[in-house]
Amino acid sequence: MKTTEIPASHPGATETFDEQKSLEQLFSEHKGRVSDKWASYFEFYEESLARFRNRHVRILEIGVQNGGSLELWAQYFPNAKCIVGCDVDPKCGQLTFADDRISVVVGDAATSDTETKILSGYGEFDIIIDDGSHKSSDVIRAFARYFPHLSEGGIYIAEDLHCSYWRGYEGELAGPYTSMAFFKRLCDVVNHEHWEIGDKRSDILRGIADRYAISFDEDALSYIHSIKFLNSICLIEKKAQENNVLGVRRVAGRIADVDRDPLALDGTVREGASGVESKVCLPEENAERLAQILEEKEALLAELANERDALLAEKQLQAERLEERSSELAALTKMLWEKELSITKMVRKNARLLKIALVLLGPLSARGRLRALLPVGIYSTRRMRKLRRKKLFDSRAYFVANPDLTNAGVDPLQHYLQSGFEEGRKVGLDD
Repeated sequence: MKTTEIPASHPGATETFDEQKSLEQLFSEHKGRVSDKWASYFEFYEESLARFRNRHVRILEIGVQNGGSLELWAQYFPNAKCIVGCDVDPKCGQLTFADDRISVVVGDAATSDTETKILSGYGEFDIIIDDGSHKSSDVIRAFARYFPHLSEGGIYIAEDLHCSYWRGYEGELAGPYTSMAFFKRLCDVVNHEHWEIGDKRSDILRGIADRYAISFDEDALSYIHSIKFLNSICLIEKKAQENNVLGVRRVAGRIADVDRDPLALDGTVREGASGVESKVCLPEENAERLAQILEEKEALLAELANERDALLAEKQLQAERLEERSSELAALTKMLWEKELSITKMVRKNARLLKIALVLLGPLSARGRLRALLPVGIYSTRRMRKLRRKKLFDSRAYFVANPDLTNAGVDPLQHYLQSGFEEGRKVGLDD
């Protein structure tokens, strides 16, 4: 079993480092600060980190928690230059470690001040691991900020991407702005040379950049060499731009009985497909924009529906008021008709009374007219007979219309002239 002594400046739990032990073995035997990892991560990390194991690597891990993973990285990378942890929790600033290669920066990794503290003295890192808040906005902002500070040949790892499907972490299935959607979009960035439209790599990230108020370095994006996904974890490898193109066409063999064209392509550079024009199509963002437009249209329809309902309600109110006015008009018309009828009867009655007065005050002498001004009781019987004779007054009809006078022992004509007229008594039933 091959072992390597640990330098005195990097004290560890044992005096020797076992190069044969895997990360999972070291994790199982770990007795120091608590570390929390999913089981499937160990094989992934072993495959991804083995080539860095004995190098003088610089490691940045966003998300410290109890600090156990920092101790494990110190054991796994015996020649590491530095292992920097960053956490927003102030309690992490009180953590102490026996290995002086380990340091902790307290602060929000998405801010410029914290970035300055992290990069101070190191400049760039060979391995960056994001095990922070797991919120989509934080994951994407961290990549935009720290991937440019990853060394060539380095790897960037984002853990626990299953959170990108949970609303509590700003996630959703197939959402356009989740951390998983972002890393999937980077797969198109890897194939940028095939777009055929001249757009920049960052153009395909424009919606995400606008959403989180960040910018992506075009040059840094050109260094994305490969992207690897496993359940809940993603690895992005960084290499120089010349390593990220398709390269020249290579053809082997000389016998081409079916298609001889490939023989002429040997050593040629890639050419665009003839007659094919690419275009930018971001279905998720387009879908969201369409959903937003639809939402706006639905809101407008709802507003118009409310206006329509208000107009219908006003129409109903006006119809009810019109019906009320019609009823009032009908009542007023009836009242007017009754008044006209009453006036007509009054006119007829007054006409009758006028005729009576003309008979009583007819062509008389001055003495006679003077007598006409005296009480009715002194009118002569002759004039009374004259009224009856002219049929201006029917005594029988007066008694029928006023039955309370039948047995009163009064002269009907005298009674009418003396008080009946003023009392509004009827002369006959037809009044």
